Amino acid sequence: MWKTFKLQSPSLDDRSRGVENVHVKEIKFLYVPLKIIHQGQVSEFSALIDSGAEHSLIDSQVINHLLLPFEPLESPINAAGLGGKQLFCITSRTKPVLILTSGNHREYHQFFITQCPQTPIILGFSWLQTHNPRIDWAVPRITNWSTYCMANCLHSAIPSSISITSESEMNIDLSKVLSCYHDLRTVFCKSKASTLPPHRPYDCAIELLNGAPLPKGRLFNLSGPEKEAMENYIQEALSLHHIRPSTSPVGAGFFFVQKKDKTLRPCIDYRNLTWEIENKVQQAQGEIPDHATCPPGTLYVPDSLRSEVLTWGHASKIACHGGVRRTTNLLRRRFFWPSLEKDVREYVAACSVCAHSKNSNSPPSGHLLPLPTPSRPWSHIALDFVTGLPPSQGHTVILTVIDRFSKAVHFIPLPQLPSASETADILVHHVFRYHGIPSDIVSDRGPQFTSQVWRSFCSALGATVSLSSGYHPQSNGQAERANQELEAALRCLVAQNEADWSKYLIWVEYAHNTHSSTATGMSPFEASLGFSPPLFPSQELDLAVPSVQLHLQRCQDIWRQARAALLRSKESNCQIANRHRVVGPVYLPGQKVWLSSRNIPVQVSSRKLAPRYIGPYEIDRIINPSCVRLRLPAALKVHPAFHISQIKPVHESPFCPPSASPPPARIIDGAPAFTVSRVLDVRHRGRGFQFLVDWEGYGPEERSWISRSLILDRSLIDDFFSAHPDRRPGPPGGGR
Repeated sequence: MWKTFKLQSPSLDDRSRGVENVHVKEIKFLYVPLKIIHQGQVSEFSALIDSGAEHSLIDSQVINHLLLPFEPLESPINAAGLGGKQLFCITSRTKPVLILTSGNHREYHQFFITQCPQTPIILGFSWLQTHNPRIDWAVPRITNWSTYCMANCLHSAIPSSISITSESEMNIDLSKVLSCYHDLRTVFCKSKASTLPPHRPYDCAIELLNGAPLPKGRLFNLSGPEKEAMENYIQEALSLHHIRPSTSPVGAGFFFVQKKDKTLRPCIDYRNLTWEIENKVQQAQGEIPDHATCPPGTLYVPDSLRSEVLTWGHASKIACHGGVRRTTNLLRRRFFWPSLEKDVREYVAACSVCAHSKNSNSPPSGHLLPLPTPSRPWSHIALDFVTGLPPSQGHTVILTVIDRFSKAVHFIPLPQLPSASETADILVHHVFRYHGIPSDIVSDRGPQFTSQVWRSFCSALGATVSLSSGYHPQSNGQAERANQELEAALRCLVAQNEADWSKYLIWVEYAHNTHSSTATGMSPFEASLGFSPPLFPSQELDLAVPSVQLHLQRCQDIWRQARAALLRSKESNCQIANRHRVVGPVYLPGQKVWLSSRNIPVQVSSRKLAPRYIGPYEIDRIINPSCVRLRLPAALKVHPAFHISQIKPVHESPFCPPSASPPPARIIDGAPAFTVSRVLDVRHRGRGFQFLVDWEGYGPEERSWISRSLILDRSLIDDFFSAHPDRRPGPPGGGR
């Protein structure tokens, strides 16, 4: 039976002649180098890739010249052109022949035998369908092979000489090799060492991300021996076809390592040219053969690589420390494991860079914890100072004293901020002699109230001391609120002349004590005295009391009503405040926490780029459920007691390596010394200068001003003045 197949592109015999040949010659056809290996002989050809030929063809003259084995076809095949014209009849085909294309693409292939001396070998559509190569038709050339070829056809590169197993292996110099290794002589064969490793089914392509910045290399001068070694290496690699000339803008680092025989071995660093994390995960796919099924296009990440993958997905340059959702979405584009989202959440919580640099997006910690409610007037008082006022009759400061029960106040003008002993004397003369000695005094952590003198004074009176936590004015909210009302009233009264504020101070005090308080529903005068002073003389009879006993009874009734109102107000305030707060974590002594830098004097050039939290620091003591005392470095000149809304706990995770501990001091000339990373600023101090230094391994909260004599490396100062020439100090006297 006769069969027919068509040559969709006409063969060279079926193509037009004459003038049209000029146009045909301008067409670029795709040829690939092809080697036929038969009986130890290698013959080189150029094979035409022709998708119009249904099968691969070979000229009969090649068969006769190479003595290739062939076999008759059961049914002859008529070859027809695109228009149906009969070209020739095929009656035989070769037996499987070993061919090599493009250097190391090896296969056994059968050809139909024809008479076509102009194009002796044609690889047709059946060959293209089997191997499915990627072809760049603009060049034209084959740019890549299919996965089928990776697994079945691609093998190690073959040197220019095919007979590498006889002479080269026999002439191996084993004089410097121990005799116990002589049976492994082929390992020391240089010709085999020069061949490329075989391709595997699991070879991975290097796929760069679109839009990713290209790595940049640095140029170095080479010594004479290094230059000679590099040129020899390049020439040898070019001759072995291991490398080829390239115009790529991306380059790899090239350096030399000296061998024992004093020769130089070139080393190329390709790490920055590939996505190393993807390669690691691909190579580790066999660690857990029965792992969970992955979504299409993703790689399963074994336990041993999850920490590295999480670090890449969160802290690499393309991630820039995204949050939980962004990190999870980025990783899911290429990687998978069942607990991915849980591990990302744990990793992000433990990331020290995020803890330092990001504001907390959760509500403030710690429910409102109000002070105990007093039972009578002036048993519990609060103190605070108003500063920054212009001089007025020799006064620049106001001491605010408020009764936490009745809300009555005393505004006491002072020439300056008093010391602890002066504060005690002022209270005795202006408060205690009128209202008696209180049982509790609330204040901020000013130096007047944290000194031993003040504590001794209060202890002698039998009064307890309640200090507010650091940078949490709500602890002394009643005094803070009284100060706000005082300042507002003074602004209204002294708009024409600010220096007259001390004249109006007694009237602001009287007005405050006369107005009703929202907390008690009565005026401070009434809550403390049992009555409000009359506004007009005609009201005097309304306040007359028949007897002392009735007046005392009325006072006690008023106090009970005031305390009941204070308790209702406290409960309402707690409910309102706690709507925007969360229950704080339970802290323990010795636990590490991050401290908010919002109110800490950190030495930075830009507050916008300053760390949002500093530390971590250990908790020294739990003062109460809402206040802790921290162990702070000496460079932070702040009180160590803080409300829990100013701190957050340090989280740890096995996936996230902890940050490096600060380096310890070194001993130089018998004294401890620390390494300075850079100088940040300079200032005049006395007759000399001080420099603001950044200590290596420590945060910005540790930066400090030190004298020039303490900086051992003077190049740090030179570098600072080179970068900031305008900051260079002039000689004494102001000259240049």
